[in-house]
Order: sequence, then structure tokens, then C-alpha cells
Amino acid sequence: MNPGAWELGNAPKLGYGVNLKLYGQGNNANSEFVAWTRALLDGNDIPWQTSTYKVGSAGGGTIGGEFSSQNIEVIDFGVPLLSIHTPFSVSSKVDVYNLYRAARAFFAFQE
Repeated sequence: MNPGAWELGNAPKLGYGVNLKLYGQGNNANSEFVAWTRALLDGNDIPWQTSTYKVGSAGGGTIGGEFSSQNIEVIDFGVPLLSIHTPFSVSSKVDVYNLYRAARAFFAFQE
């Protein structure tokens, strides 16, 4: 993680739950879908956090931002990592487990 890319008060932290990434460029999911996702996580006792890129900084290399710019309801979330895109990224196993739980809750709701 490049600390220069994140808003200092809203950077992802290891061990604090799955990370909902907010782009801050107008490419976020609509408020209702964000609220639905947060309620799903809260209702299943799954810890979550948000992170926001600094205004004007590059970032968001996933397809989530592209999908949301096309009016598709999508939230980019996953496990916070330190030193992403290096040979030795570090994550919290608690966050990995909670991502598993979040995926199970999402797909259970879809059935």
C-alpha cells in the first residue's frame, strides 16, 4: 500500500475487516446499494471498513470503477494488503476469513 495514495483519515488497515473501496471520482455505487451492502455485512456480523483515494491521485486498478461508471451497481471490496503488487504482500488472516464470510452472505442472499 502506498500511503501517499490514500486519504490519511480513511486508509485501509489490516485486521479491521473487509475493505469497501470508495473512488471519490463519482464512480461509486449509488447510496442505496452501498446501504444494502453495509446492512448485509452488519446483519451477518462481518466487520468492514472503507478507504478513499486522495483527490487527484491515480488508483482503482480494478474493473469496479469502470462498471460503476456505466451505471452498474458494483462495490469494489476485498482484503486490505500491505505492499500490494510486490513479491511479498501482507494481509490479515482475519480479514481473509471475513471476506469468505461476506461472499457466503452475499451468495446466500441471492438464492
